[in-house]
Amino acid sequence: MDIPRTGAYTGPPGSFTEAPPMTRFALLLPLAAIALSLSLALPLAGCGGGGAKTQVSQSSATMGQELTDLKTARDQGLISDKEYERAKRDILKRYKG
Repeated sequence: MDIPRTGAYTGPPGSFTEAPPMTRFALLLPLAAIALSLSLALPLAGCGGGGAKTQVSQSSATMGQELTDLKTARDQGLISDKEYERAKRDILKRYKG
């Protein structure tokens, strides 16, 4: 007797034969969705700059004006002497190039 293969379970209890085609499709659909998500997300993972430290600043103030403002901040008690010296050193270093 020839039994047509429909993909349905036809074996005795405890055995497994081929799953129905719809079941295979239903199992592959979430995997395809995950694969698509990863293929779209992974290329963007490298767009974060790689942790590189970059600093871009543009100032229209002159070195003299920056030093004057810094001294005023120290005299008013807004920054400590240590912060003043560090900032002064940074300003001088920036303008010396």
